[in-house]
Amino acid sequence: VGYTGSNNGDVTHHYGHEGSRDIWVLKISDDGRLEWQKNFGGSKNDVGVALRVWPSSLRPVYYILGYTESNDFDAGGINHGGNSGTSDIFLLKIGYSGNLISSHCYGGTENDFGIRFGDRPLDSHAFIIGDSYSNDGDVENMNHGGSDIAVFQLS
Repeated sequence: VGYTGSNNGDVTHHYGHEGSRDIWVLKISDDGRLEWQKNFGGSKNDVGVALRVWPSSLRPVYYILGYTESNDFDAGGINHGGNSGTSDIFLLKIGYSGNLISSHCYGGTENDFGIRFGDRPLDSHAFIIGDSYSNDGDVENMNHGGSDIAVFQLS
């Protein structure tokens, strides 16, 4: 998982304008062969920073953590900053074959960035850790000036 601004070679789709980034997820076989690749995001910058495999009874699902400045396509209508270009923590849930299951934004109207998944899921919960400059939305009355750590529990 990472990001790309390309629309050629192994990259088969790009949402944004030239120079913008999309989250790029690749599934590689044990022998190094590309099984599939997918882009996620919208028309502005979208960056993937971490991946977590969540086992299920049938096939695992993948959670992709990062941030998005977009408010369209995969982040349509869910960015707390609207169309202002500020970033939100971005969490994507994708299926075993790379199909998008759901997407969520966390944060407020200032810049918020997903950084990593928590190291230890407790019971059936997992945690995402981010960096927030906001003091509204999901982090209302939690910012003490500048950038603060934000932790969200997922169930």
